[in-house]
Amino acid sequence: YQLVGPLLSGALLAMRVPFGGVMVVLLVIALCAIAFGLSLVREPHTPEAGCGVATAAASGTQSLSERLLQVVLLFRERNMVLLVAPNVFYGALESFVFGRFPEIVGLEFIGWVMATFGVSNAASSIVLGRLSDRVGRKRVLYGGGLAFIAGVSAAAVGSVRFYFAAAALFGVADAALTTQLSAIFGVLWPANREAAFGAFRCVLSLATALGFVLSLATSTAVNVG
Repeated sequence: YQLVGPLLSGALLAMRVPFGGVMVVLLVIALCAIAFGLSLVREPHTPEAGCGVATAAASGTQSLSERLLQVVLLFRERNMVLLVAPNVFYGALESFVFGRFPEIVGLEFIGWVMATFGVSNAASSIVLGRLSDRVGRKRVLYGGGLAFIAGVSAAAVGSVRFYFAAAALFGVADAALTTQLSAIFGVLWPANREAAFGAFRCVLSLATALGFVLSLATSTAVNVG
């Protein structure tokens, strides 16, 4: 999807298809893919009556309010507070790559450039996941931060070839943050992974949304000025 999606979107935009039309096409494709995936899912084997009760009791099913409370309570822990900063940085990266960067590239090359990002991101996720086992997660995260800074510098040059280089570097940075932060949350809260990943996605989504808002406000201020 990280290759076909950008290429299809770029092609439609290059054909002057309205943004709303592009979103409708992508939505239809996504719904078809979901329907196809669901058709392949098989019903789980139904256990015997006695085993089913024991399994349900052991799983400890919780209500939505209880799950949300667990997520909120995690922010009282020191490790979770310390992980807010890298999550905010990750959100800033996401908002720049998917918000401001396409505006810089333009419609002519946006499909190919974002496809470069997708391929780089997918390949780096495989490599960096294994590399962290050898050199440690901290070094991989530092490398991801440096890749993002290098990507911003390449994008600032204003040349098409540097846009492709920037996209590849952004893919490496995104993969480094995704793989390592997910692993860290799983390691720190092995008995409460659902709440931990809920907190992870909460901070990431808020940071990404804030990045989009700040980018829009900055662009508006520059245009007005």
